[in-house]
Amino acid sequence: MKITHIRIILFILLGCLVLVSCSFDTQGIQGITTDLCGNGIKEGDEECDELDFGGETCETLGMGQGELFCTDSCEIDSSGCFSVTCGDGVIDSGEDCDEEDLGGEDCEALGFSGGVLGCDFT
Repeated sequence: MKITHIRIILFILLGCLVLVSCSFDTQGIQGITTDLCGNGIKEGDEECDELDFGGETCETLGMGQGELFCTDSCEIDSSGCFSVTCGDGVIDSGEDCDEEDLGGEDCEALGFSGGVLGCDFT
């Protein structure tokens, strides 16, 4: 009978221990960050997080047009940005023409019956 009571008491104590969980409290420790790079949410000192750039674009960063990328360390990679300099006489990425350079196009190639094709600086 004593062994049965001891087993019941041990079973109850072990059951209580399983229900209690312990974890470290790291709040207030300097150098510990709770920002999770890679969770898709730009937080704290992160420049970006996956597709969240906090509203930044190539244009808002003064880097022309294009697409920003986010590195695995949550820093902005602007290698997808490019400047379009309309009026320099060179057809850059994103331009159909530049000054007199029409890229070999004419009115007929664009589906019109005739006329004089020009380049607009808008």
